[in-house]
Amino acid sequence: MARIATLRRFPSLEPIGQPIQDVREYEFSPDSLHLATRSSAGEFTLRRLSSLEPIGQPIQGVSGFEFSPDSPHLATWSSTGEFTLRRLSTLEPIGKPIQGVGGFEFSPDSLHLATWSSTGEFTLRRLPSLEPIGQPIQGINPDSLHLATRSVIDVFTLQRLPSLETIGRPIQGVGGFEFSPDSLHLATRSSAGEFTLRRLPSLEPIGQLIQGVDRFGFSPDSLHLATRSVIDEFTLRRLPSLEPIGQPIQDVREYEFSPDSLHLATRSSAGEFTLRRLPSLEPIGKPIQGVDRFGFSPDSLHLATWSSTGEFTLRRLSTLEPIGQPIQGVGGFEFSPDSPHLTTWSSTGEFTLQRLPSLETIGRPIQGVGGFEFSPDSLHLATWSSTGEFTLRRLPSLEPIGQPIQGVGGFEFSPDSLHLATRSFADEFTLRRLPNLETIGQPIQGVSGFEFSPDSLHLATRSFADEFTLRRLPSLEPIGQPIQGVSGFEFSPDSPHLATWSFAGEFTLRRLPSLEPIGQPIQGVSGFEFSPDSLHLATQSFAGEFTLRRLPSLEPIGQPIQDVRAYEFSPDSLHLATQSFAGEFTLRRLPSLEPIGQPIQGVSGFEFSPDSPHLATRSSAGEFTLRRLPTLEPIGQPIKKLSAFVFSPDSTRLAITTDGSQLSVWDTSVEAWRARANLIANRSFTSQECEEFSLRQYPQAAQCPP
Repeated sequence: MARIATLRRFPSLEPIGQPIQDVREYEFSPDSLHLATRSSAGEFTLRRLSSLEPIGQPIQGVSGFEFSPDSPHLATWSSTGEFTLRRLSTLEPIGKPIQGVGGFEFSPDSLHLATWSSTGEFTLRRLPSLEPIGQPIQGINPDSLHLATRSVIDVFTLQRLPSLETIGRPIQGVGGFEFSPDSLHLATRSSAGEFTLRRLPSLEPIGQLIQGVDRFGFSPDSLHLATRSVIDEFTLRRLPSLEPIGQPIQDVREYEFSPDSLHLATRSSAGEFTLRRLPSLEPIGKPIQGVDRFGFSPDSLHLATWSSTGEFTLRRLSTLEPIGQPIQGVGGFEFSPDSPHLTTWSSTGEFTLQRLPSLETIGRPIQGVGGFEFSPDSLHLATWSSTGEFTLRRLPSLEPIGQPIQGVGGFEFSPDSLHLATRSFADEFTLRRLPNLETIGQPIQGVSGFEFSPDSLHLATRSFADEFTLRRLPSLEPIGQPIQGVSGFEFSPDSPHLATWSFAGEFTLRRLPSLEPIGQPIQGVSGFEFSPDSLHLATQSFAGEFTLRRLPSLEPIGQPIQDVRAYEFSPDSLHLATQSFAGEFTLRRLPSLEPIGQPIQGVSGFEFSPDSPHLATRSSAGEFTLRRLPTLEPIGQPIKKLSAFVFSPDSTRLAITTDGSQLSVWDTSVEAWRARANLIANRSFTSQECEEFSLRQYPQAAQCPP
């Protein structure tokens, strides 16, 4: 079914003119005099709002558009990166189109325009002349008043707009930073855990430095700051004084502000959940035990708690009073972004959609679901059975759209939710429009792999004969000639680059969308990986020589590292782990590659936890050790005879198998282990046990005699 847009007078709701067919996107101008629409095929039309009469001719091939805040200008952008500024009254272009634009933004006062190229080059321009101000800058994120940049060597710089004048001196050693929601403060943290709060725009430090900070976050209303140390000590502070509120809270594994900033939820490593009022930190009700996961609804009216045994409870936020009976056997849950719905699913594949706050089931539960996925825009749900029957459903009704598609071996939504890709068991690839599932072009035969680019502008396909083709979306038109001999490919996380690799080990980095090679191909590459922040590329040769390179120049950083069997970036891009063929493990800082501590011998496998505070290592003898980052300090005693291990996606659990079959699930916290040992023993530890196992430093977990 095509999307139909109808304009109505308010409050009578009388339709204005005829409905407009095939409207994928629409937007009112800030002065409410115009309406812009874009079809699923990229046809852009500007209309007078009083009559819906089109202004000028439709513009083809438009992937995005935006009105300037004061309404005299309109910007259009094509999937090939062509940016055009137009006068709103006539749609007449101003100056020449700008090529290679990956993104753009008007300043709130409509005096300036920022453009980014696909290679990460930022340019600030005057409006309406589009004249560049100063020299282009590489790799920055703008707001309307300031530009904050962090270089690959952790140098932070703040600059004024539009002059690009540097404010103060650059700050060295910044591993991460965050603006407060009200833009009055900037928080910086070094890789060593040194936290500093600064006034904007002066960058003047406020108060003393805080050491040992592992995580920090502003409350949504910018009145409070939360810090958590590397030993899980939580402190709430007033802004801007940084004065602590109450006593620090020990053993906080996870915390979250409610969206309305009135409550704070904390969870300990042993699963004790506490809801607190802000700013007093006074607990609401009694702590809830055995909570494995929790979440606020987006409207701050409800709280959901879930235990590791699958018991789900919906609660009123003001009192923590349960709503209805707990739901058993829940494998997971999720609030819809606009809060009226809740989805739960069981471990047996039963999917249920429920209304809030009544928990009334919408429709019947869907049986036999082997897998499901929400579209990124939350408008659709895809379900898939183990026999390959694929069904697309509308939310919230769960009404199927069209007929089920049989024989689907895999599917993927495009990141912008406009398209769905399916691949059959016979390796036939089909691209479909959402929501009507209309097929785009002819199916492509013999597809062994496919991937959407993160910005949804391109689709890459590879055949069993290693023929690689990059295609424009939504037309599926090939870009350039197919590339032969491609055994593997990968988009960079921020989409301006594509890496291709041949079975013979020839690695090539290419610009998007031109596929133009950057520099010379690198020979003898057996593997490669982009860092999660897209600033670095790691390559490894068949001989085990590892090289870290800057993007997009591919310039090597430091000397190659020899004898590398395996390597991995940490999820936060702050560390790199390498393992030699002889089992020597080394943790290194990025981008310097400086080793942290001494190498660890006899390592046969390793893995970072998803949120980066822990690292797990396994020896060739099956001895498993969990370690803190960045110190590599072991947590607890090693576990013997380990067969396999894996972290949960939220990093709070670790599943291990020993002796090939025995499965255990552990908290990733020594405090939780000791608390459980205390409970199992059903007695206090003796003085000898407290000394032997260093338990006195964990008073919240261990019961030790004085």
